[in-house]
Amino acid sequence: MRCPKCKKEIADDILTCSFCHTKVKTVCPICGAKNPITAEFCEGCGLQLLKFCIACGCVNVPDAQNCRKCGNAFELEEGLVSVSDLTDSESSVNTQTSKTVD
Repeated sequence: MRCPKCKKEIADDILTCSFCHTKVKTVCPICGAKNPITAEFCEGCGLQLLKFCIACGCVNVPDAQNCRKCGNAFELEEGLVSVSDLTDSESSVNTQTSKTVD
């Protein structure tokens, strides 16, 4: 693999370039898969990692309601799972579990 910044050859399994220290991969918070820094979805579990604005092309965090650059409102896409959805469902499962145990 080549570093997108310095163009030097680097190992496929590292998170940052050993030459220029640019972040080249990110770790999925759900399954732990290493994904290219530009990946929109996790290659392991399909979790949305980035959200691209259709108006200006700016990269945003997946839970963004509006583009951080132009303010364009994002539409909710059916079928996509975000980290906040998983966090919310885990807390409701924990609440339900504690109610049944009491």
